[in-house]
Amino acid sequence: MRAGVRGLERRLRDITADFFRSKLGLKPQAVEAVWHEDLILLRVHGFLTKAEEEVMAGRQDDRAMLQAYNERLFENLFPMLAAVLRDACRRPLREWRLILDLGRSECIYLLRLGAGTQLRGRGPVAGGGAA
Repeated sequence: MRAGVRGLERRLRDITADFFRSKLGLKPQAVEAVWHEDLILLRVHGFLTKAEEEVMAGRQDDRAMLQAYNERLFENLFPMLAAVLRDACRRPLREWRLILDLGRSECIYLLRLGAGTQLRGRGPVAGGGAA
């Protein structure tokens, strides 16, 4: 069973890294995946471009605009993850949350599996912001 979990974790890491590279043109330094019971955590680190890092060092309203823009982009990964989870483990994605901390160049996807078919997004949560 553990080998199956590791295989799915690797697949989720690969899909997430590929999404960042091919759909967003970003190359994260690290993508981690951890699956425990009905909770899956995907952590993406080190994806900001030099220009975005400069924006993050600038004015608050520019940082807020970049935050909102990235939240909309990064949420597009959830349907792909939901499809993989439905096919691989026959359990639907019940709930998701995106935690985005651009100050640390970090994005965390929290996914909760469960019975039923209704997907509930809790939407993005801004991160701490301290570098």
